[in-house]
Amino acid sequence: MREFVLAGADMIINLSNDFWSLTETEAKQHFINAKFRALETRRPLLRATASGLTSYVDTTGTLKADAPYYEESFIVVDVPLKEHTNTLYLKWGDWFPLMLGLALGILSLLYFIRWIIGPVEKGANIPYR
Repeated sequence: MREFVLAGADMIINLSNDFWSLTETEAKQHFINAKFRALETRRPLLRATASGLTSYVDTTGTLKADAPYYEESFIVVDVPLKEHTNTLYLKWGDWFPLMLGLALGILSLLYFIRWIIGPVEKGANIPYR
């Protein structure tokens, strides 16, 4: 998604079919995932589904229009295309989750080393190997 927006995409169009689940919960989860794409890129989202939530979400992640779940329907909206600003995600990409993964790896390694050595008591004399 990030590459398309950086290449000049003015909006996000999401086509989906949530009929496989037949539950409103799965359809809501798919909608929320798509909604995050609008928020992290600051681009409007137009979502058309065969059975989920057909909707229009603005650049702030606000649901502006929708059609009911699992009903044959459609929506008509005017989507304003304006000058877009780049978000931190667009500028730097997936660095935040990568850094969290690296920090988790380092903490796990430190925990493992401490587990191997054993607890160190205050004032204990630790011989060098």
